[in-house]
Amino acid sequence: MTETELKRLDAQLEKAAGASRVADRTESAGERVAAEAEETLRVCTARRQAGRARVEALELALDEARARAGVERLYTVSGVMGTLLDVVEVNDDLVLAFEAAVEAVLDAVLVQGGASARAAVERLRASGSGGNIVPLAPAGEEPGVPRTLPRKAEALRDAVRSADPAVSQLLDRLIGDVEVVRAGPEAVIERALREPGRTFVTPEGDRFSPLGWRIGAGRAGATRAALETARTADTDAGIAFERALTVFEEARHSLAVARSAARETRQQVDRLSGAQASDEATRVDLARQLELLAAEDTAAKDEQAAAAAVVEEAEGVLAESENRLAAAEAAQEAESALAEATARREIAEVEQALGERRRELEMRMVALEERVSLLAARREEVAGQLDELAAADEPSSAEDEALGRLAELLSALEDRLGRGIAAAAAETERRVAASGQRVARLGETRLQREKLERALAADRERSQRLEIERAEARVREQTAEERVRREFDAAAAEALAAEAPPLPAGVDAGTRVRQLERELAALGPVNPLAAEELTALVDRRAFLDGQLADVRAARRELNRVIAAVDAQIVETFTAAFADVERHFSALVATLFPGGSGRLVLTEPEDLLSTGVEIEARPAGRNVRRLSLLSGGERALVALGFLFAVFRSRPSPFYVLDEVEAALDDVNLGRFLTLVDEFRPDAQLLIVSHQKRTMEVADALYGISLQPGSASKVVSEKIGAHSGLAGRGESRAPATAAGDPS
Repeated sequence: MTETELKRLDAQLEKAAGASRVADRTESAGERVAAEAEETLRVCTARRQAGRARVEALELALDEARARAGVERLYTVSGVMGTLLDVVEVNDDLVLAFEAAVEAVLDAVLVQGGASARAAVERLRASGSGGNIVPLAPAGEEPGVPRTLPRKAEALRDAVRSADPAVSQLLDRLIGDVEVVRAGPEAVIERALREPGRTFVTPEGDRFSPLGWRIGAGRAGATRAALETARTADTDAGIAFERALTVFEEARHSLAVARSAARETRQQVDRLSGAQASDEATRVDLARQLELLAAEDTAAKDEQAAAAAVVEEAEGVLAESENRLAAAEAAQEAESALAEATARREIAEVEQALGERRRELEMRMVALEERVSLLAARREEVAGQLDELAAADEPSSAEDEALGRLAELLSALEDRLGRGIAAAAAETERRVAASGQRVARLGETRLQREKLERALAADRERSQRLEIERAEARVREQTAEERVRREFDAAAAEALAAEAPPLPAGVDAGTRVRQLERELAALGPVNPLAAEELTALVDRRAFLDGQLADVRAARRELNRVIAAVDAQIVETFTAAFADVERHFSALVATLFPGGSGRLVLTEPEDLLSTGVEIEARPAGRNVRRLSLLSGGERALVALGFLFAVFRSRPSPFYVLDEVEAALDDVNLGRFLTLVDEFRPDAQLLIVSHQKRTMEVADALYGISLQPGSASKVVSEKIGAHSGLAGRGESRAPATAAGDPS
C-alpha cells in the first residue's frame, strides 16, 4: 500500500472518528430528550388520572344528590328541571360556601310552574315516598329585590350564575343577602355575634345565620358546571397525554436511530482501525520479503561466479587436450604405432571426461535458467510492490545499488531467456485460440439446452394448469349436482332433461341468473328465530336494568356506610388523640421537670390520613425535634408517650422489655417514679438488668441454666408495695440467679 493510500486511510479514520463523536453527542441528546419526554408523559398521565378521578367523584356526588332529591322518580313529570346543583354555575373557590348557604334546598327538586309542582306532589304521594320540591316563579313575575349588603362586602350572589331567569329569581331570594367572609374564624364569629340577623359563609363551608351555626363542609362541592369544567379539563388532559405520548414515541424512535447510527460509526472506526493495522503488517511483510530477495540475489550471483570458474577450468583442460593432440600428431611420424595408440587412447579418455563435464555443466545451466526464470517472476512481483512503495519512502543509496545490480543481472538473464519466452507465448496463443473455440461451442450447446429446458418448463406449466382446470371443473360439476339434489330434489340427468324456463326478450340465461341472485341478495337472510331472539333480548335488558339499579343502590349504600365509618373513625381518633395528648403533656412535665411536650397532627384538616408528631422540650432547651435529644432523653420521651397511651386506654397489665436500658441514674429514678404511679391500677412485668429497677419490684424471676441440665426458673418475693402483690415484676440477669454462664 502506498503512502497516499495510507494518508487517505488515516483521513477516513479521522473522519469516521469525528462522525462517531457526533453520533455519541446525538445519542446523548436523544437520551435527554427521551428522558424529558418520559417525564412529561408521566406528568400528563398523573394529571389525566387525577382529572378522571375528579370527574368520577363529581358524577358520584351529583348522582347521590339526585338520588336524595328523588329526581329519578319525577323525571316523567313535565317541568322538572333537576336539583339546584344541576342548573347553576358557581365559582370554584366558593362552591362549599354556596352549598352551606342553600343547604336547606340542596336535596330539593326544582319544578317550573304550579301545575308541574302539583303533578310532582301527586307523583310522590302515589309512590309512597317523600321528597322536597321547590316551585319556581312564573316567567312573567317580577324578580324580588335582594337585600343590600354593606359597602365593600363580598356578596355570594355575585359568584353564582344561571341562564334561567326563574332560577336567578330563586337565587336572589335564597342568597341575595349572604356575605362571604374570608377572614379567620375569630373574625367571622365576631361579626356573627355583632350582627345576629345576617348570614355569613366562608370559603371552607362554614355558615353563620340566624337559624344556627354550622362548621365544616357538609357536601363534596359538586355542581353541574364543576362537572363540565372537570370533563373539559379531563379532555384537555387526554389531548395533552396523547401529544406527550406521540412526542415520547418520536423521541424513542429518534433515540433508536441515533443509537443505530452511533453503533454503525463505531463499527466503521473499528473496521478502519483494523484495515490500518493490516496495511502496516503488509508493509512490514513486504520489507521482509525484499530483504529475502536481496539475499537470494546475492546467492545467485555467487552460484553464477562458481559456474563461470568451472567453465574457465573446462576450457583450460580442453585447450591443454588440444595442445596435447597437436603435439601427438606432430610426433606421430617419429613415434611408433604404440605411442600413437597410447595417445589416441588418452585423447579418447580426455574427450569422454570433457563430455561428461560438459553434460554436467549443461544440467547446471538448465537449473540456473529455471532459477533465473523464478527470479524474473519474483522480480516482476517485487517490482510492482516496489512501485507502490516508491511514492511512500525514497530508497536509500544502498538499496539503489542493490536494485541496480539486480536489474543488470535480470536483464542479462532476460536476454538468454527471450527465445524460450517467445516460443512459450506462441504455444500459449495457440492453446488460447483452441480453448476459445471449445468455449464458443460449449456456449452454443448451453443456449440450446436452456431453450429446451424453458420449452419443457412451459409444457409442464400448461399441463399442470390444465390438470387444475380439469379438477376445478370436476369440483364445480359435483357441487352443481349436489346443489341440484339438495335444493330441487332431482338428479343431474333429470335437471339436464328438464325444459329451460322462458327468458325475457333480449336476456340470456347467465344474465337472468345474475338478476335473480341480486334480487335474493336484496331480500337478505331470513331469520326464523328473530321473534325469540327479540324476546330474549328484552328479558336480558330488563334483567340488566334491574342489576344496574341494584348496583347503584349498593353503591349509594356503600357510600353511606363509608361516610358513617369515616365519621366514627374521626370521632374515635379525635377523642383518643385528645386524651393521649393531655396525658402526654402531663407525663412530660413529670419526666422532665420544668420541661414541656405535646402531640401535633401533621394534617389536622384530614384526620383520616394525618400523622402524629411528638414535640418535647426539656427545661432550658429550645428543642422541638426528637433527633436533637440524647439517647436517654429520646427513650424517656418514648416512655412518656407509651404511658400516656396506657393512661388514656388502661389495661389490666403491661409488659416492658428493657425499656430503661439507655437511661442514666437521674432519668431512671424518674422512670421508677412513673412506675410507682401505675402500680395501683395495673400489673407491670418488666424485663430488666438494672439493679434499681429490681429493688422496687415486688418479686423477681430469673432463668438459670445449669451445665448438662434444662433451664430452671428461680423466683424471690422481696417485699410488698402499695397495690396488689406481684405488680411490678422484673426479671434479673443470669448472674443474679447464680449462673456464672
